[in-house]
Amino acid sequence: MDYSLFVGPIQALLGALCCILWFLLTETKKKAEKVESDLAQFKVEAATNFTTKHEMRAAIESLSKVIETQGSRMENRFDKIEERLVKILEQKEH
Repeated sequence: MDYSLFVGPIQALLGALCCILWFLLTETKKKAEKVESDLAQFKVEAATNFTTKHEMRAAIESLSKVIETQGSRMENRFDKIEERLVKILEQKEH
């Protein structure tokens, strides 16, 4: 059997396969570049909009201090009110 007859069609099929693979490679490369660009943009957005653990800890500590200070003030006020009420009740008993 003469195999030279099959060389032309096989070369054509291999050429077509190479063209298809090249097209798929370039499309995949374009998609990868877009994903890379989107990821870079997201990283910038995340860095500007979201806090770090350190910043979050500092904010929580600051808020805790404010709450503690306000709680102490309210406790002092309640103590003073209680003292006044006790004095008033003692005066009424006499």
